[in-house]
Amino acid sequence: ALFPGAGRPARARDSRYLARAGAARDAVARWVFTAHHADDQAETVLLAMARGAGLEGLAGMAPVRELGDGVWLARPCLRMRRAELRAACADLGLPWREDPGNDRADTPRGRIRHRVLPELDAIAPGAAARVARAAEVAGAGAEALGAAVAGARGPGGAVARGAFRAMSVGMAASVLRAMVGESLDDAMLWRAADAARDPVTDPRRFPLREGGALLVAAREVRVEGQGSSPAPWRQRE
Repeated sequence: ALFPGAGRPARARDSRYLARAGAARDAVARWVFTAHHADDQAETVLLAMARGAGLEGLAGMAPVRELGDGVWLARPCLRMRRAELRAACADLGLPWREDPGNDRADTPRGRIRHRVLPELDAIAPGAAARVARAAEVAGAGAEALGAAVAGARGPGGAVARGAFRAMSVGMAASVLRAMVGESLDDAMLWRAADAARDPVTDPRRFPLREGGALLVAAREVRVEGQGSSPAPWRQRE
């Protein structure tokens, strides 16, 4: 899977991306374009916030990313609201096609779309567009954090406890999220961040959903039980 440990909706999304990449290769094309817009981005970011995602989750959907084997995905409409995109299609004489699933209000994304975003727009008109712009800022932060984590890792992907003690707890939690993805729930992640920064030298293990554990040892913090290679920085959706 593109996103290890993902649930059914994410696995279905992965399958769609793989199908798109295959269709592009069959057509000898290098690019796949989607019509994801600012409202879609805002929904993605709000759901990520609700589940306690790190910066990479708050960055939402990437404007451009590789699907594999030289095929790239681009989302050129992420700064446009849904209504703006529909109007542009009408002006260009392009038919608008709506996924019937978008009308559902009984799914997490559907509740955000039909209940939460309209309320946010009522409180602060244009809120969805500002959430989408905030995702761009989070994306820049996620890239910087990913580079910092990669530079701080030693053999086997471990990070020295001393590095954590120099961080705020929020930064420590962000680094740990970068190390383990969403294999730790939010509450356990923040407990691990406190442990990484405190003076206790006794080892503490925080079990991961896919097996193995995040180990806070006397001198380092590392992921154990999932092979010797460090977990990769998660690719954005």
